[in-house]
Amino acid sequence: MQKVCPKCGYTRKQSDYAPDYECPACGIVYHKYVQKQAAAPSGARQNTVNQPKVLVSAAWKPETRRGTVIFMLVFTLMALFYLWETLCGLRAENWPKTSGVITSSYVSSGGRGGDRLNIRYNYAVTGTIYQNDRFNFGLLSLDGDTSSARQVADRYPTGKIVDVYYQESDPANAVLENKFDLKDNLLFVLGLLTAVGITAYFRFFKYRQTDRF
Repeated sequence: MQKVCPKCGYTRKQSDYAPDYECPACGIVYHKYVQKQAAAPSGARQNTVNQPKVLVSAAWKPETRRGTVIFMLVFTLMALFYLWETLCGLRAENWPKTSGVITSSYVSSGGRGGDRLNIRYNYAVTGTIYQNDRFNFGLLSLDGDTSSARQVADRYPTGKIVDVYYQESDPANAVLENKFDLKDNLLFVLGLLTAVGITAYFRFFKYRQTDRF
């Protein structure tokens, strides 16, 4: 196993998770780099003796790569969550409705995140009474939006008779409003996936193609 990279001078550590034949710092394959250097004319060979110990971008340092992977994973999970919300919102537009009553409606302080809407309602489907607190699907979140939260609380005061839209196969799944903005939700999901794709390209593909021999 090569312990010191012939290109950047990086010394392998036991914590490095890159393959034994690859430099964890600059990403080169040791034997390919050595072969290319041996085949190159003497004047064209890289002088690694007087070079700084590490010449490559910090993007290839193991700790940076771990952070990048975590970033990509979080954004991917967010995209999947909002994609699921989008699908649920589209289905909710065709849900049947029943009558319900608001049992609790108020705005609570959310600290730094702003105010939060708290709304609960009861409704009956085929003689069974259900309780729910979901207002809608999608990006229209009222958490942190004091003005919108208070407007909704005023629109749905305690004791008001309302329409409740419920999933026929699972009546416990319901919303008060089934209006859905498909464009905004898809653009948001696309933005998250684009951020993941750009990060993956610059952090993994582009640097590896440049540094690997």
